[in-house]
Amino acid sequence: MTPIYFLPSWLLAATLLLQRLTPTFSNCGTKDPSPFEQRLDQIRIKHLKNSPQGRRLIADSCEDLCTQCVEIDVYFHLSAIPIPTDDGSGSEQFIFPHPLESVARLAASDATLAIEDFASLQDIYSLIDTNMQVLNERYAESPFIFTWKNADPASASVSANPDMVDFALETLFDENGVAAELHTGDASVLNVYLTYSQCLLTEETDPDTGEAASDCSIVGVAVFPSYQQANRRADGVYVNYSTLSGGGLPSNDVGLTLVHEVGHWLGLYHTFQNTGEDEGVDPCSPENGNDYVADTPIQSASSQELYECSLSFYEGEELPDSCPDLAGSDPVFNYMNYVSDEKCWPPGVGEFTCGQYERMYMQWLLYRRSNEPCQDNEIDIEISMEISELFTEENAFYLTYVDTGEVVLNSTRDFEALGPPYQTEVKSDFCAPVGQYSLVLVDNALNGFLDGGFVEVTVNGDLVERVSGNFGEMVTINFGNTAGDPGTVPSNSTPSPAIENGPTQSPVMNNPPTLSPENGTVPEGGTSQVSDASSHGWSHTTISFVIGWAILCVGIVHM
Repeated sequence: MTPIYFLPSWLLAATLLLQRLTPTFSNCGTKDPSPFEQRLDQIRIKHLKNSPQGRRLIADSCEDLCTQCVEIDVYFHLSAIPIPTDDGSGSEQFIFPHPLESVARLAASDATLAIEDFASLQDIYSLIDTNMQVLNERYAESPFIFTWKNADPASASVSANPDMVDFALETLFDENGVAAELHTGDASVLNVYLTYSQCLLTEETDPDTGEAASDCSIVGVAVFPSYQQANRRADGVYVNYSTLSGGGLPSNDVGLTLVHEVGHWLGLYHTFQNTGEDEGVDPCSPENGNDYVADTPIQSASSQELYECSLSFYEGEELPDSCPDLAGSDPVFNYMNYVSDEKCWPPGVGEFTCGQYERMYMQWLLYRRSNEPCQDNEIDIEISMEISELFTEENAFYLTYVDTGEVVLNSTRDFEALGPPYQTEVKSDFCAPVGQYSLVLVDNALNGFLDGGFVEVTVNGDLVERVSGNFGEMVTINFGNTAGDPGTVPSNSTPSPAIENGPTQSPVMNNPPTLSPENGTVPEGGTSQVSDASSHGWSHTTISFVIGWAILCVGIVHM
């Protein structure tokens, strides 16, 4: 037995951190994609389905989808705690932060604790092997099959960086972060990072330190398919050791957390998506897009919030229906739902629906099959703006997909999705269907960029138009590609005439947008209407953002 009670003070401090972070995993939570991101995703999927390429790749119905026709390579990356050796060499070895009981003893500085009390590499590999069987069993009727590529312990990917043991989600997309160092392969490769705990800063204050408190009840995080294009080195799913099959986390160790997170990695939302987010909004409204899968009925909230235990519904009780005026009963046994306790799931019971299989396959084709960010029938649009900090008080912009009339981006509704509320540069880079687009800027101060700032539109790397100076009340930039034409369509920038220190006359437009922050929509007709505000102009500094999101699964999530 090799005692480790002699651990130096710096590692003891780390063990105290582990003690503080020993989680109860009693709550669930998620960071949903913004409405803008969901809307853009739906436009791209619809366009792919209707394209010649899509019709060649996609079955007429989800029932006709191939089964286990897409092989996904999987690489596991293991977090470990470094410890010194006792041979005087100064070299270090490591222990895996598992099982939970041994980590708790380490946190308590238990002098009887030995290295042998922690899981060996072979023990960890046994857990992974069992969970890979669960993963393939639960996806057996899907188009996907998963192959563990670094299954030989000799090729194990191990990080003794403490930052990965207690993983701070704020660092997830750091270019030089631990995830980036370990990541293997391209968008088609599934990277699974095993952690002891995952923490997210909250708005609350830690009474002991006075710093922002952390929520460390998170058991799983996944990077959505669209987000990996801008954050490829962080792409993958992140789950705690204790959630693996036989991992020891009370009420949550039959391996369904990984099943759930892989569903997110393949583009699935929660079955209760877009419910209860906004106060006063009916979660059972027929207008609720929910998870954008037709055969997962709308549920007013997660099963964890609504029901004490779902097992009773399997044992004879009628399935519940939290939205009785809409078709279907609550999908209580869907893998993308939440439940409070895996004991409330009958062994082997659970489902993905046919529609979820189709969505996963569509997301695979759109985002993961190719390493290129845009499909052959898409263009790369980049919109850059330098603006004033008081942008939302006097300005608005709207991006419309002219071919369908859909408003892709409406700043009066989507501005929060573009970054911090007081950002002074907006830089949006995303793929969108081939077609004609119109970007409209409205300025109720009637002076455009008189005090500085600009807007630039780039398509497929080529600058289409740059607008600066005083454009008056409104300016329109028309751009895009036509089907079969790979070149950039020349822009048609139409600023309204501006008279220095005088009133501005708006140009005549067909269906011009209205600046209406109250509802955040672009009316079908009417004239440009702006509210009174003091003139701040469009001045400049810098912050940037990219389109995409990650999803956080907090507490007992599976399911």
